[in-house]
Amino acid sequence: MPSVSGGYEPGTSVSNGTVINETYDDLLAIWDAYNGSGTSVPTSGIPTPWLQPAEWPGKFTYWSANKEVVGFTWTDPFYYFMDLYTGGIGVGNPEIYTSFVVLEFVEYVPPQVI
Repeated sequence: MPSVSGGYEPGTSVSNGTVINETYDDLLAIWDAYNGSGTSVPTSGIPTPWLQPAEWPGKFTYWSANKEVVGFTWTDPFYYFMDLYTGGIGVGNPEIYTSFVVLEFVEYVPPQVI
């Protein structure tokens, strides 16, 4: 999420997780795939198998692996987080704030020997 500085980014016409999102390729892509085809914000984009508001209200923020360094002079680690319930993006210190993380598992493909 290094291309954003916080706030909200608009959704796209992507409305499911089975197509390639040409605009986003990070937490924004997950939110965008599940927020419908509209572009307005704030709007929820929580994938249906994930925790829903009734199960754990107020906890829909997920840490990004992207470290925020632009504009911050503190020595503490600051990382982007995204609230999938609203589409809001912010910056915080994971040593202070508690949120979820999303892991992507990819298939290992050994290099070809030529």
